[in-house]
Amino acid sequence: MFVSKRFTGFAGFWALLVVVVVSYAGVFTGMDQPLLTWSTAAFAGLGVAYLGIAIVFGLPGSKCAESMVGRLIYFAIQMPLVTLILFSSPVKGGVALLVLPLVSQAVFMLPTALVGLFSALLYAVTLAQIAAVYGWRSAAYNSMGFLAAFVFTIAFSYVARREAVERAKAQALSAQLEEANQKLREAAAQAEELAVARERNRLAREIHDGLGHYLTTIAVQLEAAQALLGGSPSPATEAIGKAAQLSQEALADVRRSVGALRVDAPRLALVHQLEQLARADPQLMVAMAVQGTARDLAPAVEHAIYRVAQEGLTNVRKHAGTGRAQLALDFRDRVIVRLSVEDEGRGERAREPVIGFGLNGVRERVEQFGGRMQAAPRPQGGFGLSVEIPG
Repeated sequence: MFVSKRFTGFAGFWALLVVVVVSYAGVFTGMDQPLLTWSTAAFAGLGVAYLGIAIVFGLPGSKCAESMVGRLIYFAIQMPLVTLILFSSPVKGGVALLVLPLVSQAVFMLPTALVGLFSALLYAVTLAQIAAVYGWRSAAYNSMGFLAAFVFTIAFSYVARREAVERAKAQALSAQLEEANQKLREAAAQAEELAVARERNRLAREIHDGLGHYLTTIAVQLEAAQALLGGSPSPATEAIGKAAQLSQEALADVRRSVGALRVDAPRLALVHQLEQLARADPQLMVAMAVQGTARDLAPAVEHAIYRVAQEGLTNVRKHAGTGRAQLALDFRDRVIVRLSVEDEGRGERAREPVIGFGLNGVRERVEQFGGRMQAAPRPQGGFGLSVEIPG
């Protein structure tokens, strides 16, 4: 397994740069000939090419290191280049360290067999350069020192490569673990949503089969009582008629609540629900306005808005002393929906006792969704109830 397609990361680049700079600095400071000559310029150019090719090879996006062929081409270029540097050095033996970064690169980028082959070739080139200047006796004398340097470089590079491999494995395992944890969290959330949906459906069935059944029976019995009494006006007839109307309204309200509870139930658009609510009481003229483009909201949010409108209109009938009201639904904000119920009545309901939900119940209902409520007499007369709910 190879750690990376490139050797010249930050650490590799700085190591190579330091070796080249130190080696060349040692040569130029130890020279006994002028610096500005064609031979020294060629020697410096070979060093720049050696360093530049390594840098370009390791650049992000470089295609050279993407395949084994590209890596072999890289070493096929760098090995003759470092050989020329060794043999053209003005100070013989002064740049022998330049072969060690190439040995380390081979460890990181080549199979073990090729690492041994390239290392042996570089070792032979190093000894040949010493022999060419000082003879084979001197090369043999220095061979053990250079062998130790080669062995240390190879061993250290293998240790570094193994550590990098283990770190890469740990990072991959950590990523897999995080992915598994995320899937577990998603599965837990789905299970919770499913449990909530099942419970809501169960409650909806209970309400529909229990309360809905009794309200339907009451409505049928009241209609039968009306039929028995005939059409003659009397207090009893009026009371029964009113009771029949209220039972029908209660039954419709139960069905609406059941629809809000069931996650799979078809729903009437909120605007249409409010329009029906505005027309429900012939004794109260409700002018309804929709501002902005209506959009679908979460069922629970739509149900809360409907309940607020219902409570607001009920309060108008009970306390305003007027037969007119204004109901406005505002979708102009992309993340907030606003509802307001206003009248031109007495405007004295801010201190009303809490009956049923009342204003406190409306506030609690709205705050469950992170919204807010305002209820106060209007400066121009009457009373205003407005809510804002994210949705």
